[in-house]
Amino acid sequence: DKAFAAVLSADGLRHWFRGVSTVDSSDAWPEPGARMTWTVPVAGRFTATVVQCDPPRSIVLDVETPTARSRITHAFEPLPDGGTRYTKTVAATYLPSKRWLRPVLAAAVWSETRRETRRAARYADGVTPPRGTLRTGVMLAALALAWLGFAVHNLADLPGQTLLSPETSLPTLMYAV
Repeated sequence: DKAFAAVLSADGLRHWFRGVSTVDSSDAWPEPGARMTWTVPVAGRFTATVVQCDPPRSIVLDVETPTARSRITHAFEPLPDGGTRYTKTVAATYLPSKRWLRPVLAAAVWSETRRETRRAARYADGVTPPRGTLRTGVMLAALALAWLGFAVHNLADLPGQTLLSPETSLPTLMYAV
């Protein structure tokens, strides 16, 4: 019961679904037909409609995303030690305008589903690590390394150029933005 409620609540979603800025759910959530909508600034709006709900065992959702319509199943299996095994299954049907991206999107969905499942399980266990600190640090380090390679390349291969030359300063401005 605890894992089911934690993972499927609006507050839980904010913890395990990366980048969520707003969450709205109907008062009937998670009854069949109820809806939950959330927004991720870089990805767009997501809307989940409950198709079937068997608390605390499972819930089946139809989810509309910016790239697909998906049937998502969250399953919770009690374990002998008192814990819960949580699994999440995603069956996506990509929008016609996005089908050409299917191989990339399918790999991204598979990878992100694994990460979401781990984050949701940790949240259900009461573990809430600081959001974004590791990923942000890694991303900033990668960005700095990429910029350094770019700057060294320009200085070595464009004689007479400096860090303030348009060939370096304009892309640097784009990195900063």
